Amino acid sequence: MASAVYFQLKQGHDFSLAALYGGAITLITTLMSAWRITVATRLSIGATKQDAVPGVAEFYKTALFRLILTIALLAIGLVGLKLQPMALIIGFIAGTLGHFVVPIHPHRA
Repeated sequence: MASAVYFQLKQGHDFSLAALYGGAITLITTLMSAWRITVATRLSIGATKQDAVPGVAEFYKTALFRLILTIALLAIGLVGLKLQPMALIIGFIAGTLGHFVVPIHPHRA
């Protein structure tokens, strides 16, 4: 969000939208991963070591799907929507770095 505000003030509307889209990619893939991991966790509750293999496979499938979804959304933004590449990537990086900042926040429950 901060990168979008910066681009709005310095570069204009096109750059701001690209930064917002880049940050949205991080949000979308995170929400998708959380949903898939929740499903995998529910499947593996009460499983023995021998039965845990399908649950572990779901975690790996989730990571692979997140990577593919990230690449696809970046390609859509760059090629399909023709957004500003620099702003899109900076927005994506800023959103990704947010994952490292939020867990150490003192008010996190």
